[in-house]
Amino acid sequence: VFTFLENDRNRYLIGLSLILISLFLTFSFSSYFFSWKADQDKVEYWSTTGYEIFNENYDHANDAKNNMGTIGAKVSDFFINKSFGIFAFCIPVFIFFLGVKLAFKKQLLPIKSTFWKIIPLMIWGPTLLGLLFKSSSFNFGGALGTQINTWLHYLAGTWGTIFILLFFGFIISRFSFNIRI
Repeated sequence: VFTFLENDRNRYLIGLSLILISLFLTFSFSSYFFSWKADQDKVEYWSTTGYEIFNENYDHANDAKNNMGTIGAKVSDFFINKSFGIFAFCIPVFIFFLGVKLAFKKQLLPIKSTFWKIIPLMIWGPTLLGLLFKSSSFNFGGALGTQINTWLHYLAGTWGTIFILLFFGFIISRFSFNIRI
């Protein structure tokens, strides 16, 4: 892999591809906020091949409302609803920074330390949002936030969950971002 990336053309191609993927994910995720209700009941049954549109009986009322189409609806549902909630936006941001580094040899942020800062945020953030918005129809914390909150509530109750989240929030802010509280 590393010898493949030593070639400037290959590195540029991979970097540019990562930038385009990050833009696709960002637009898909952004569109999800406006289309999730319309696409929610259909996202499990859609085909990503697109062959069904050639059937003369195909009903275009079943098309994805997500601006990035069926694939955008499925990908955003997976990352936002079934995974990390709105903290899924960390993924395209990181992929964008990695793509810029590979394609243009410019490091906007240090890749390795950014990765290790994003990981705790993508666990703690959905858990916090899952607690704050547990009665919301939109799943701000994703399935990860919902499941961790269910588990923490079982172990420590509501106030214990709040304490645990505050504790880990202080630890993440101190060790990941060097914020003194």
